[in-house]
Parts: sequence; structure tokens; C-alpha cells
Amino acid sequence: MATISPTRLALLRTEILALIRSGAATDLDSAIDQLLAEALEEGVLTEPLPYGDDDRPEDERIVVTGIGVVSPFGIGIGPFWDGLTAGRSAITRITHFDPSDFPCQIAGQVPDFVPSDFLDAKEARRMSRSSQFAVAAARMAVEEAGLRIDAGNSDSVGVLIGCGTNSMPDVEQAMTTMVTRGAMKISPFFIPAALPNMPASQVSIQLGIRGYNTAISTACAAGSQAIGEAAAIIRRGDAEIMLAGGAEAPITAFSLGSFCVMRALSTRSNDEPGRPRGHSTPAATGLSPGRVRRYWCSNGSRMHAGAAHRCSPN
Repeated sequence: MATISPTRLALLRTEILALIRSGAATDLDSAIDQLLAEALEEGVLTEPLPYGDDDRPEDERIVVTGIGVVSPFGIGIGPFWDGLTAGRSAITRITHFDPSDFPCQIAGQVPDFVPSDFLDAKEARRMSRSSQFAVAAARMAVEEAGLRIDAGNSDSVGVLIGCGTNSMPDVEQAMTTMVTRGAMKISPFFIPAALPNMPASQVSIQLGIRGYNTAISTACAAGSQAIGEAAAIIRRGDAEIMLAGGAEAPITAFSLGSFCVMRALSTRSNDEPGRPRGHSTPAATGLSPGRVRRYWCSNGSRMHAGAAHRCSPN
């Protein structure tokens, strides 16, 4: 009996589920019959898949085709790129609370973010600020990429979002409630909001994504690692498309105090927060996921990844 690779099995499973959900096939047997009939007609069963671990083309590339950003420069890739290329600083004095008692009083804060622009208001109230950023940026990335997520492909789309820790605003709020009103007054939405995997989970829930889903929590490296891991997930065949990036909303008195006592933050720019300096400030709140997917390119073809990138020749 011929051996079927895990990658080929995963592809067949995805296509069968898509047939059932679309109504083209009403049960498993008829879905298999229909899939086999289509495969035999197109001759795909006699041809090797173009993406196996053993027969991957030399010119295969995993590329970013859409980007979404929620950053201290503003909402969207435009304000973010304009700020970077102009050499501006988005660091300002903290306005979320009074920072006067802290050695460091500056941070990168997201201005003018309206969750209801990207989410149902009721849903937004039940999730953390970092999850709100994640959903907003994911929607922007999907739109820029021209990606349509539906029953036909939702099982082959995955999400991987990194974060440094759990949701600090929710932790601080729950801690304050427990101290002032008692533990039984803590919000029942605290745990579902604060867990570090919730930005990735909320992106899947809100965008109807049913494929691979996980999170990485590796401090400052989490966002970059998430993008690299997403490429590896695609390369090994566990997903065809990944939404990947990093999300954080850590600017609270609790978080600021914790970093200050470590002496991990700058104390030299409180009077000139926008002046560029080579030292640490509190992590800028925001997220910038990209839609990452597999492409095979012929010589000279181009792909969009913020700017167009040329593939290597065959």
C-alpha cells in the first residue's frame, strides 16, 4: 500500500471539509467520491504535490502579502511608515495614568484607537486591549492582501501572535478589584481576556479562521519569533496562510513600576520624550501582523510584501 505523507493527508482533509461545508456534498462518503472524481479528472493524483518536505521547489518562497499596524504613530501602515521614514519619535509622556511618582514617565501610546471601528462594541468590551489591537491589525492585513476567508479556505488559514506577557491592564484591574472589593467581585471575563493566547484566539474567532492557532510568549522577541514560526508552519504543510505578528498593551502603573524597579527603563527623557535617544522606554502598545503565505515563483516574478520582492531565478 502506498504511503501518504502527512502533508497530503492534511490537504485532502481540508478539501473534504470544504466540500461538506459548502453543501456540494452532504456526507463524508459523497464528499470523498466527489473529491476523487475531481482529482482523477484533473490528473492531480498522478502528480506530486508542489509542497512536500522532500520535493519542495528550489524557488519556493514564504512571503508577506499584507500588513496591518496599530502603533504609536497611528492606525494603519501609512502613518507608521511615514513616521519611521521621517525619523520621528512617537514616544510621549504617559497619559493613561499620572506617572509623576515614577522615574520613567514616557511611553509609546496608541492615539485615536476606536475599537468599534473594527469590532462589535459588546465583543470589544469583553476582550483585552491587546486583543483589540490584534483584531484591528489582522483585519487591515487581510484587506491589504486581498484575502477572502470563507468556508472553502478557513481550515487552511492559521494565526500565530506573540506577546511578552499576559494582559497587564486586565491583571491590574482584577488585582485592584480584589483588594478593594473582594475576590468574588473580579470580572468573569478576566481570565478569557488576560491569557497570552487570547489575541491569537480572538483573531481566529472574529475573522472566522478555523486552522492552526497558537501563541508565543518570549518577551521582546515574541513578535519576530511569531513571524519566523509562521513561515515554518507553512513550510511543513500545517497551513497555507498564516496571520502572524506581535501584540502588546502593557502601559499600566503596575507594569511601569515593575520595570522601573528593575532599572530597565530610561529616566533621561521625561522632559523631552520625543527626542531620539538610544535607550529603553516602555514597550509601545500595538500590533503589526502580516498575512504570510507560500508562493512558487518563476524567474523575474514579483510579490507584494509591503514593497515588492523579487524571487530568485529558477
